[in-house]
Amino acid sequence: MWDSNSSGHPLHWQKYLEVFHIVKGKADISINGKIYSLKDGDIAVINPEVIHGYVNQSGHTHHIVFLFSIDLFNQSLFELRDKDSQTMIFSRKTLITAETDGELHRRMAHIISQISREYLAMNEGYRLAIRKYLYEMALLYLREIPPVKSRPNKAAKEYSNFPSFERTLSFIHKNFKTPGITLEDAAAAASLSKFYFSRLFRDRTGETFHAYLTRLRVMQAREYLSGSDIPITDIVYKCGFASQQTFNRQFYAYTGASPSSYRSGTRVRKQV
Repeated sequence: MWDSNSSGHPLHWQKYLEVFHIVKGKADISINGKIYSLKDGDIAVINPEVIHGYVNQSGHTHHIVFLFSIDLFNQSLFELRDKDSQTMIFSRKTLITAETDGELHRRMAHIISQISREYLAMNEGYRLAIRKYLYEMALLYLREIPPVKSRPNKAAKEYSNFPSFERTLSFIHKNFKTPGITLEDAAAAASLSKFYFSRLFRDRTGETFHAYLTRLRVMQAREYLSGSDIPITDIVYKCGFASQQTFNRQFYAYTGASPSSYRSGTRVRKQV
């Protein structure tokens, strides 16, 4: 569990369920290639083995994050999968807000608050108490949020054919700042042909390798722009862009702002 004011976290993949709660401020979260804009009080629930990352949009963003293994539920695991799609019940709803979800949001916020309180106090039996609240959260999803009618996730079916996915992400995250990194390089790291790799990668992340790489670079650039005084010309190459022109174009495409205006805007928000 983290109670943090950090500026963001790059795209990553993990084997745990993650609950992300904005206490105060704003943040953009990328989940399987889709961007969710969160503000005060909003909650995002992110399933295991899902590509995600976030960038704070406010200099004062305060958020709580906790992760836990679904193995916590032991014998109850079979109840946590929807019968039709065989996906985890936590897939039923990713974003929970006070405006759209009312009582559901209130109850989720209460559970998160209690988990945070127990973890920080660490009184006798706090682990049992946290487990209790996690069961309450699972029951809330099971009984209060209807299942989404959808086909089984194709990516989940083919995951057994992509056992090197975690290694591939690690390769991309270590090398995305290198301007020359290519689809062929990533495919070689996964020991797959570039065509098969390209299809599996899109199934798993919801976007192409090139779009994923660009988004990762833009997210890193946003962190530099909002959290440092590094010159924009240096940020271009620190994030793996081949030229200033390419950087400006792709940054605007993802954020709707030029690098300089984005930096000015974050500084104004920090002063407020």
